[in-house]
Amino acid sequence: MSAPDTWSRRSLLLAGVGLAAAGCTTPSGASNAQRQAPPPSGRPASATTRPTAPTTAPTAATPAGIRPSARFDLATRPRVALREVRLHESDSTMQGIGYDTANHRLFAVQGRDGRPGADLCINQVGRHGKVLGHVHVNDAGHGQSFGVESVGSKSYLWFESDATENTRAGRGTALARFRFAPGRRPKVEKFLTGSPEVGCAIDPVAKRLLVRRFDGQATTYRLYRLADATQGDFGRPLAAIPEPSNTRLQPDGGTPVLQAFTVLGSYVYTWVGTGGHAGTASDPFNTFLSAIDLRTGRIVQQRRIRIGRSLAYREPEGLAVDVVNGTPRLCFGFASRPDPDGPRRLASIFYLDTLR
Repeated sequence: MSAPDTWSRRSLLLAGVGLAAAGCTTPSGASNAQRQAPPPSGRPASATTRPTAPTTAPTAATPAGIRPSARFDLATRPRVALREVRLHESDSTMQGIGYDTANHRLFAVQGRDGRPGADLCINQVGRHGKVLGHVHVNDAGHGQSFGVESVGSKSYLWFESDATENTRAGRGTALARFRFAPGRRPKVEKFLTGSPEVGCAIDPVAKRLLVRRFDGQATTYRLYRLADATQGDFGRPLAAIPEPSNTRLQPDGGTPVLQAFTVLGSYVYTWVGTGGHAGTASDPFNTFLSAIDLRTGRIVQQRRIRIGRSLAYREPEGLAVDVVNGTPRLCFGFASRPDPDGPRRLASIFYLDTLR
């Protein structure tokens, strides 16, 4: 029952068990269409904006300081982590996932029931699918990919914020970092403000932040030390590559939609595709995982994902790295429905854990 906290150019409410705070979000699963953000007009007292270095899009890979690492073998058999669980907002689709690997927490982002498209709900989900808590972030973005930073026993989220518009087409124009704390008003720090579109993911093993940013002309991935990013230092990327075209990330000729991305070691992983019903004209087996070398910008492995055929209106949503008993997992999600034509939404997560 708390009042919204006004910050940046719109009112953003983080509410869960009565929480008001600053607004934040992440980019979503659309194509590389150009999107312009209006200039920010103000900032709340609770939000701190760090100075950041200007960035220009690389035309080729510019590896600066990463060694080749093992990568997930996309050809191995996926396993089930969670299947058809309900999130806090029963009628809204899951959009993204993230893991606090040190504290064994899963976060899942979805839209808010009955609200504009850029208003989001962040769920904390137990290992067996029970929702343990939630916060609301209004006018934030699409919720495609985000980072979770472990700080002792606390979970800090790196989320897109300040959406271009409060519709399903809205995308974040800044990164916001804040503690996930239902019932409390967190301190919010903002980075890379004024971006036409920006989102991120975290490598929990190497402690690095991957930033996906559209600068008005091209979309790039840049990798940073997480310690540098928390200090607002975005002038020393470890690697920078242009994003491959979505038609290369979805080679079957279908409508290319980037749903999520993540990072582990020297590889970016992307999750591309659209939703549909098995056995129909909109059969959903146009879902592809790709591995991209951050040192060269080359796609080194790609696979069509067919698991989850029985899910009604199976739509790829969410991609993140978890670590279980010391073994990294590439976790990818699907949104579905208990009734193909009904309003309810379900979330499932599968994973690969073989490295090569």
